[in-house]
Amino acid sequence: GVAAAQPGHISDSLEAATAQSAANSATNSQPWEMDANQKSKTTNAELEQATETTTNLVQLLLAMSGAPMFRTIADDHLDSELLASYEIPNDFVGFNPNQVPTPLLNSASQALRTGRGQVLDDVLRQFEMQAIGQDGMWGDKKEKGGG
Repeated sequence: GVAAAQPGHISDSLEAATAQSAANSATNSQPWEMDANQKSKTTNAELEQATETTTNLVQLLLAMSGAPMFRTIADDHLDSELLASYEIPNDFVGFNPNQVPTPLLNSASQALRTGRGQVLDDVLRQFEMQAIGQDGMWGDKKEKGGG
């Protein structure tokens, strides 16, 4: 008790505890923490496959909203057998997550996590740019995808 009451002892012990805590957290990182120095083990072929799977999933989800532009893209790019498995509305109904079948998400789970989500981010950015372009191209003609 007497040593702790001496000036400087508390700050020294706090500094030591802080340094020890920092050392422990640096060596005991958690699995969800990103390490910038970690080498990616994902091959180019895996990235391409994940991009294709993620693109197909996002196209299908957007088509399920009934948005005219995305219905057209889905008709042009997705497998007709895959499209037949899901109800694609003729009018815009908006996105309803309750309509998304769990097996559809499960089948794309690995692709969505590839590159720590970077593939998903890139695909979403691509669709966002397409939507912006479509909206600008058709102005206020909602029936054609503008609006």
